[in-house]
Amino acid sequence: MIEFKRVRESDLEIIMNWRSSRKISKYLITEVSRDMDQQKKWFDEKVRNKFPPEHWVIFLNKIPIGFISMENYIEKVKTSWGYYIGEKKYWHIGGLISAYFYNYIFFKRDKHLKKITGHYFSDHFKIRKLHQFYGCIETEVLSNHVEKDGVMHDIILMEMRKDVWLIKDIAYSFPKSSETNDVLKKENPNWDMDKITEKTGIKKRFISEPDQTALDLGFSAGNLILQKHNNLVKEIDLLIFITQSPDYILPTSACIIQDNLNLSNDCMAFDINQGCSGFVYGLSVAGSLIESKIASKALVICADSYTKYIKKDDRTNRPIFSDAGAATLLVSSYKDNISSFVNGTDGSGFESLIVKQGGARDLKKNRKKILEMNGSEVFLFTMKRIPAAIKELLSNEKISIEDIDLFIFHQASRLVIENLTKSLKIDPLKVFKNFEDKGNTVSATIPIALKDANEQGLLKKDNKVLIAGFGVGLSWGATILNWDVI
Repeated sequence: MIEFKRVRESDLEIIMNWRSSRKISKYLITEVSRDMDQQKKWFDEKVRNKFPPEHWVIFLNKIPIGFISMENYIEKVKTSWGYYIGEKKYWHIGGLISAYFYNYIFFKRDKHLKKITGHYFSDHFKIRKLHQFYGCIETEVLSNHVEKDGVMHDIILMEMRKDVWLIKDIAYSFPKSSETNDVLKKENPNWDMDKITEKTGIKKRFISEPDQTALDLGFSAGNLILQKHNNLVKEIDLLIFITQSPDYILPTSACIIQDNLNLSNDCMAFDINQGCSGFVYGLSVAGSLIESKIASKALVICADSYTKYIKKDDRTNRPIFSDAGAATLLVSSYKDNISSFVNGTDGSGFESLIVKQGGARDLKKNRKKILEMNGSEVFLFTMKRIPAAIKELLSNEKISIEDIDLFIFHQASRLVIENLTKSLKIDPLKVFKNFEDKGNTVSATIPIALKDANEQGLLKKDNKVLIAGFGVGLSWGATILNWDVI
């Protein structure tokens, strides 16, 4: 992939007026093949090895393409379109339809691309039609703005909207039954509940009824979303159910939820078997399907009923895990509300958090499913992988810890979140916690926390919210949301 470097302010004069740039074009080949391999070879041979990066100006059909300050754009650049990329004061400029094709290839996959804006002479019918095909809308007309062939022409400003997505709504559902630490102390008098509570920070958990499953909790949360939005039931075209407590080995639970919610038969529905990192994984999958135009409105439902796998005398797991379902509505948007993702897996630790019974390796034994967790191993994994992943994410986005307005980690326990906060040197006031009265609800912790933080007024429009999930697998995922009002 060719990397186009920004031209320094002092060097911008060479592209201020492309009519006078033929002197420069002598040193560069002016005809570029549409073949990417040939183009890269041309670039390496004719530009990269001859000119320092700050002087790179690419020419297509004798039209210079480079970076130029916005202030000088309208007055000095006679061009038919432009790309807006990077900082607001820079525009990427060009002039012919062929240039559009090349730059669409170059920048379509650039994760830093926020918006594309096209500029067209009013008589450039084919160019306008081409860009309209890719989703452009006309935003403004500058009358008699530029001279071409002795005639004054209008410039039509069009914005090419990149298919991205945003979180439109979140709803969650808990079982009616709950359990406080007083209950645990009464049933297990030999447990030091004060010490356990100090480490976990959790004082209350929700327990699903014997005949209530993760599917039921997920359905309830999804139904809350549908009740708030008219006609949404007909418009959802993607349903992802993230659970490790399925009703059946097959079929996929998402298919049952699709039917229970009366979603369209055109709706794609499937499960993701993932735990504590599941919400972030679900966002990355659903978001990718929206960006690729396979879907436009998605329900990402996270639900688990871990308590069904926990023994009454399990001092490691019972004080922590809680049952819940959370539904998140994602919609196609032209406002970029999401950063890149950092996802990862370390399957060597699969036995650190596991239910061994019930799978194909256990068919002959027919034993009750029991959750097993090596708490110390999971903690060490978290402290090794998550700070590094968050630093990688911040580096990818070219921002710092201080630029994040709120951190929402998987609500594992007080011990985990406080140690992550210290390790990353985060202001504790920027770290959201709600595990005390909700417990660890596995993949549902982050969407529940997002909704709670929003309702508590802790999230404002355009706040940067870093979310990170980690655990079962062992796996992890993190991304940054540019928060919108829900």
